[in-house]
Amino acid sequence: MALTISFLTLRLIKPKAKYILWSRIDQKTCLKCIITSGYEPIIVAPIPNIKNDYELETDIDGIKKSIDKYGTENILCICSTTSCFAPRGYDNIEEISKICQEKNLFHIINNAYGVYCTKIVDMINKADKVGIVSLVISSTDKNFMVPVGGSFIYSSKSEMIEKIKKNYPGRASISPLLDLFISFL
Repeated sequence: MALTISFLTLRLIKPKAKYILWSRIDQKTCLKCIITSGYEPIIVAPIPNIKNDYELETDIDGIKKSIDKYGTENILCICSTTSCFAPRGYDNIEEISKICQEKNLFHIINNAYGVYCTKIVDMINKADKVGIVSLVISSTDKNFMVPVGGSFIYSSKSEMIEKIKKNYPGRASISPLLDLFISFL
């Protein structure tokens, strides 16, 4: 739901966009969120990296070609992922953030598992310095070992968080917050 509310909030800023460019992972959550928010996914499949045991990596050229094909005015954002199941490696979020800066696109990072990985945290910080990282979403269940149902939406841009807060319906259960609080204790 955090991805969905993020996409819907960005719609308020860029209402004419119809597509979300998604660097594919073999998990349906991102795809379902794209469709639920009323966007059509532009799916860019990962490519094998021969030098790294054929790990699947971001197809940067495929992303650029898709942007040229569909037009920046029609694309809301690029949705990238920092961690998922092998053989898929994390997305090259630094290069994606540079593309977003160059093409004036939003960049949402699905950081479902990445809070405790210092390499991923460093990658996100670097990507935010060299390009655009609009929002980062992390699951509480995957990062803090609590029951499914909570997430964090964060950004270095306070105006993005303010827009999310204004668009959030405010009817969520306290259960995920309570579970997280108990885990912290």
